Amino acid sequence: MQKMNLFLEIAQNFFKKIFYLIYPPLCPCCRKTSEVNNTLCKTCFANLRFITPPFCARCGLPFEYDFGFGAICLECTQNLPYYNLARAVFAYDDNSRPLVTRLKYADATHLVGFLSRLMQAHGNDVLQNADLLIPVPLHWRRIIWRRYNQAALLAQGLSRLTNIPVALTLLKRVRATPPQTGLSRAGRQRNVRAAFAIDPRQLIDIKGKIIVLVDDVMTTGSTIEACSRLLLRKGALEIRVLTIARRLSVS
Repeated sequence: MQKMNLFLEIAQNFFKKIFYLIYPPLCPCCRKTSEVNNTLCKTCFANLRFITPPFCARCGLPFEYDFGFGAICLECTQNLPYYNLARAVFAYDDNSRPLVTRLKYADATHLVGFLSRLMQAHGNDVLQNADLLIPVPLHWRRIIWRRYNQAALLAQGLSRLTNIPVALTLLKRVRATPPQTGLSRAGRQRNVRAAFAIDPRQLIDIKGKIIVLVDDVMTTGSTIEACSRLLLRKGALEIRVLTIARRLSVS
């Protein structure tokens, strides 16, 4: 049996090398040949602006200077978010946009494993002692058009890595809203008003729980705020947020 398993492993590696010679891995950002499949090339990876301390203790917005432990940004001081903690892996800019866009619109679901591992590595404080992962939902019409919810795929990837349960159908988008792209902060808030609901059959699953909302990009935070407010109203103990990327400047 061991000899057979060894033979199968050698054969699998051989055919994989042949396949990659014919179809070499491509970097999802620059589309040039990459050394490893389903990851970025060294240049594109180095160009990502990873969000590391110092940053706002609440929303994770990077600080230019270290203001000390527990410091929060001006926006959170003026408008304290409903969520307790939010973190993102890297800034959403010209370097990271192709990666996120390919996952979101171009069927690049093979990137989920790579991105989930990054989210786990950069979201330790968010994931610690969490009870439940909930993806930010898409309206069913958009799922039919796109065929999948990238937030749900990322939440499932994180669940496999952390063993934190994921609830894919607990939170629903009940109103089809126009895309948030191009809207002002106030426009985004109006756009998602009353757009979400919770399946009443699953209410017991959130009461007293620490919940991590999972999404691809955080812009103004209006969608996350709408989801957080609803979950807290229905009995959740604490809401945390983990995303791949975050837009650092919003009009």
